Amino acid sequence: MLSEVFTLMGLREQVKDANKRWVDERRNSYFVHLRDKLARPLFLDQLLNIAEDLQPEIIGRCETACNELKEISAKNGTL
Repeated sequence: MLSEVFTLMGLREQVKDANKRWVDERRNSYFVHLRDKLARPLFLDQLLNIAEDLQPEIIGRCETACNELKEISAKNGTL
């Protein structure tokens, strides 16, 4: 019924456009809310804390050691 009134008033397209913008706004708002209030506390914060604890020099030494082990394995035919 309301749709017919807007159509008769020549506002059908404006109402459709306003509704689309409202839906997009709600979708974005829900996404931000769920990300910030649910996903981030459950998953991302813990990963960020782990990432802060990682020390680049230790990572570099581990990569070097892994590459050396791969070379040794390749030489011995165990890779």
